[in-house]
Amino acid sequence: MVLMIGKSLIYSGFGEFIGTITLNPHIQFLVSLQVTFWLLLPLLGGIFWLLEIL
Repeated sequence: MVLMIGKSLIYSGFGEFIGTITLNPHIQFLVSLQVTFWLLLPLLGGIFWLLEIL
């Protein structure tokens, strides 16, 4: 029972969060920038690592 209430609270909070992001283009831009950064970070790390070896 408690778990279900917790889950529904998380889902509603997440829904609000997604709603805020979709409504606000500025936040949308920041989130996409952050996601891009975190996706490129390992790639950049790999490039630096390769350059160190060479």
